[in-house]
Amino acid sequence: MRWVAGVNLEDEEAGNVVAGLVALAARAAEPPTVDLVYVATPGGAPSWITDPLSREALAKFANESRATDRLQLDALHRKLPESMRGGFSIEEGKPATVLADQAKNASLIALAGRRRGALDRLLLGSVAAKVARTVDVPVLVIPGGANPAAPTGRALFGVNLRAQDAGVGLDEAARWADRLGLALDLVHVDHERLHVPYVLDPEVRQRLDQEWETLRDRDVTTLQDLLRRVPATRRGNPRVEEGEPSDMLCELADAYDLVMVATHARTGMERLMVGSVAERIIPKCARPVLLLRATA
Repeated sequence: MRWVAGVNLEDEEAGNVVAGLVALAARAAEPPTVDLVYVATPGGAPSWITDPLSREALAKFANESRATDRLQLDALHRKLPESMRGGFSIEEGKPATVLADQAKNASLIALAGRRRGALDRLLLGSVAAKVARTVDVPVLVIPGGANPAAPTGRALFGVNLRAQDAGVGLDEAARWADRLGLALDLVHVDHERLHVPYVLDPEVRQRLDQEWETLRDRDVTTLQDLLRRVPATRRGNPRVEEGEPSDMLCELADAYDLVMVATHARTGMERLMVGSVAERIIPKCARPVLLLRATA
């Protein structure tokens, strides 16, 4: 397996991507080969600068910066175990475009998650989300912050049982759980239950509670049926929770090494109005998130 990790040398937490990859691959039967890529701002002088001395000075500064970048990238590269150590390179261009091009010969793209405010996410989007919508391989988002937490040996995959394609992405999630040596739990988060407290009539609420318990039992049975598609050695447990899906997945994430979600190719106004559970998870989940392309 060839994994490509995009690192931002301008970020003081650039090493988190490498540390996260090492921790996640610890149980893998076949360690991946990891290539590191830093996408730099194009160097040299802009075309509108015509003064020869100015252009020469800017070119010299760009060359010195690249030399420093190579030293930093080499230091990060050496933090990988030899069994995982591939190559490293410095590319120029837009990060999402460069990483999408790198994905053509990779089985996974990894990069750091960045915590942005709501307005920033709305206007700028997420490099991880942009890459996930344009590549055919999974995108692994590793959170910033502290060192990787103690491993649990388990992964969690979110399933929407209210969707027509409830099992979308499950087979891919099962394959990755097997590759990484993780037991796979399935969770359905039901947000409809949130409306029950607003029903004031006691009798109606009692009936709703009874219907909820019946539906919950049915959902558990459905998840158990879906788990049969997971290899027996990696088959975990079904979970039915209530709440807002992205918030609940992040809350549950503390008990897992990896959270996996299927992404849908929404763009433009549809994504603006509807949003995406995957994109809402990225900036707030404290554990690595693997974005899988939505295939049944």
